Amino acid sequence: MLRKLIVGIMILVLSFATPATAAEKQTAKAGGKTTAKSAKCWKRMPPLDKVLMTPEYNTVCKAYEEVLNTTCELPEKLMCNWTLPKGEKRFKKLVWQSLDPKKYRMLTEDYVLGEAYSKKPDPAYKTMRWNTINLDFKKAFDEDKLNIKMTVVDIDHDGKEEYIVRYSLPSECNGKSSFLIMTPETKRLDWRYKNLTDGVNALSEGSEILLYEGKAFMFKIENIYYEPGSNPSQEAMIYEGYPYGAGNLCRFKYLKGGKKQ
Repeated sequence: MLRKLIVGIMILVLSFATPATAAEKQTAKAGGKTTAKSAKCWKRMPPLDKVLMTPEYNTVCKAYEEVLNTTCELPEKLMCNWTLPKGEKRFKKLVWQSLDPKKYRMLTEDYVLGEAYSKKPDPAYKTMRWNTINLDFKKAFDEDKLNIKMTVVDIDHDGKEEYIVRYSLPSECNGKSSFLIMTPETKRLDWRYKNLTDGVNALSEGSEILLYEGKAFMFKIENIYYEPGSNPSQEAMIYEGYPYGAGNLCRFKYLKGGKKQ
């Protein structure tokens, strides 16, 4: 009698059990490993410099695409705080040292005046430039609150390290920065490297320098307009420096909300 009662209860429970879903059946067939494709937040696009599409560059591009789709950060987030996944060892952030704006005044004057006038500035031009620069920048400089930081890294992959200077306002995140190269002996900007950093300084919404397998690359977020008057496509870029220049080797488009691939 007891045995019949137990069998009856088991049949009743099984009759109300939820049938296995297609995904569960697929997982069971795969030995417990899911075979469903995950949603992507970022999609890799052809680089701006297609000549750089080599196996070596494909390695760093593929790795960073994995990072972007692991964190699924919005472009706005990447402009200010570059988050790396927990346990990520391929990419590393650089260590930046703060500089005293008073001790490096000429370095800032070089940045404001530009290449043509930084070495022997015309007094009238210098006055005009200081009176027309961004008011927030001028105020920060006058109040000794301008963020100037420096790091040492081989930015152009020639086997020699360069002194990288980063300027940012105290109200802005680290990503919204301008990078330039300093000559350590003179503490002045080395304008020979202007074309190297222009790619991440101009038209950038956010920029950073990260190490990939110990090699320095320049990262940024940029608004790309494919048609006049259209809404911009927010894209992540990776540039590699070479002596006195740089080339775009990776490009990623943000997929709003994430899309199945």
